[in-house]
Amino acid sequence: MSEPLWQPTDDQISQSNMAAFMAAVAGGWKVDISDTDALYRFSITEREKFWQSVIDFAGITAETWGPEGGETVLADGDRMPGAKWFPEAKLNFAENMLKRRSKDEAMVFWGEDKVKRRLTHRELYTQVSVQAQ
Repeated sequence: MSEPLWQPTDDQISQSNMAAFMAAVAGGWKVDISDTDALYRFSITEREKFWQSVIDFAGITAETWGPEGGETVLADGDRMPGAKWFPEAKLNFAENMLKRRSKDEAMVFWGEDKVKRRLTHRELYTQVSVQAQ
C-alpha cells in the first residue's frame, strides 16, 4: 500500500500549527524553512536556535530564563547522553498549564482500559481553583 489513507488539504496545511511554527522559525532566524525536511535539518544543525524557537512559540514561562537570568539553551551539546537543555531554567509546570482559560484541550488521557478523559484549559483551571479553596 503506497497511497496515504488521508491527505490534508492545502488550506489545512497552511493553517496548521506546524506551518505557523515553521514561519516563526524562518522569520525569527532569517532562514528558509519551506518544508518539514528543512525544519528537520535546522533542528539538527542549529539545535540551540531550534529549541529556543520551540520555547518561544509554545509561550513557555520560566522563572529563571531569558534576560532575568539563565540564557544557556544547551550545555555539553557534544555529549549524548549527557547534554543539558536549558540548565539554568526553572519553570513551574502548573503555572504554564493554568495560564490559559480557552476551550482548547489542555490534557488528554487515554487509559489502557480504554478510558478517555479530556480537559480544556478552562476546565482544568476551574478544577484546580476548586481544590485550591
